[in-house]
Amino acid sequence: MFPAQAQGAGSELCYPFAHQRNDFGETRSFRRNISIPPDGMGLRQVRVEYRDAQGRHAAVIDEPHDEGDRIPISFEYVGKNITLEVYYDERKVFDKTFDPQATRNEKIRDERSR
Repeated sequence: MFPAQAQGAGSELCYPFAHQRNDFGETRSFRRNISIPPDGMGLRQVRVEYRDAQGRHAAVIDEPHDEGDRIPISFEYVGKNITLEVYYDERKVFDKTFDPQATRNEKIRDERSR
């Protein structure tokens, strides 16, 4: 089960499940791995955030990881597209808006390595 996320105004918590309908559309599951490249940076703080049809959400992860680590990311989102942002030590290294269902086989890569 995924952690609760604060939704809307107030302190009401919601536990969304895959393919549940709401005012914004269908709730879907996002599950990918983020690979930290062997870039010589060593240990760094990795934060992953996303936006969906309901707006910006709290960080999915915000924890230290070393180069070469493979980090599993999973969360529930609403709508067709999300914007995924990945930060290393407060520096944005990935920022992309996409349809996770249409790109489910694509890898999430540090944009500096392109």
